[in-house]
Amino acid sequence: MNVAQTKGRSDWHREAASQHTTDSAKHSSTARRLPAFGRDLVVARRNGQTVPFLVISIGWRFGRAMPRVVVPDDQQLDQLDLSLVAELGCMVVHHDEPARAFEVAAAALAAGATACPIFCMAQGKTTLTTSEIVATLELRSAA
Repeated sequence: MNVAQTKGRSDWHREAASQHTTDSAKHSSTARRLPAFGRDLVVARRNGQTVPFLVISIGWRFGRAMPRVVVPDDQQLDQLDLSLVAELGCMVVHHDEPARAFEVAAAALAAGATACPIFCMAQGKTTLTTSEIVATLELRSAA
């Protein structure tokens, strides 16, 4: 687990985490799943833990030492419940997948993330800031 570092999961944790998915499914026409490690984040926040920053990793290798969720390449974004990023500062981390990273960052901002720049591990730098992502989305919607 990444957020709540405890040994073994209690029944209460499983129930609390599954309740989030159940509640989310009630409000949408299709059931959506939390990203990998998302339940840990939900449980930690419900238990009052502060999560100052969240890494949204595209692939399994990035952000292991930080609170993170993983969005694998093969996961459709419309199948994911990203509501857990609401009111959090996030950063999408990827390795040479700028189009996918942009899609994930845009989805996180739409779900209520306060910030979501994109960091490319191959280049070793932030490639797009939150403002640049928002501006690009506005240009696309105007066209």
